Amino acid sequence: MSRRRLGIKLIAAYLCLKALVLFLVVATVYERPELQPEANKLVLYLIPALQNYQIDNRVIIAPLFIIFYLILGLGIWFLKKWAWTIIVVDLSWAFARSAVSLSMLIVFDRKTLQLLEFPPYLAANILLSFFVLVYLINSDVKQAFGWRQ
Repeated sequence: MSRRRLGIKLIAAYLCLKALVLFLVVATVYERPELQPEANKLVLYLIPALQNYQIDNRVIIAPLFIIFYLILGLGIWFLKKWAWTIIVVDLSWAFARSAVSLSMLIVFDRKTLQLLEFPPYLAANILLSFFVLVYLINSDVKQAFGWRQ
């Protein structure tokens, strides 16, 4: 297996693993409802896009993301252009939105920036997402998905 294919398979495995973790979180809350507040935090770390919405019970939305991540993982595994496009657009949008938010905090409210805490789950998710984006926009990887130079 070439290096290019190995990286693509690792990205697919990462997406499916993310879906599995979300599934385990939902199943745990189903069995032990008293763990819901901690589960909501974990869902928020795994799906940073939910930070923008005031949702009390994020675990209810998690099954939609489980399906989404599984479909994307399978699409990447089978080298589908639509999966590549969805991931690249989603990650580009997320990083652009984060960069704008961070620059606004730096310019207008540095004290708030100093008070923010970044849990290890969130930091790892952001770092992995960055590496996935950089890897997928590589020209050799784009060719694997059928994009022409």
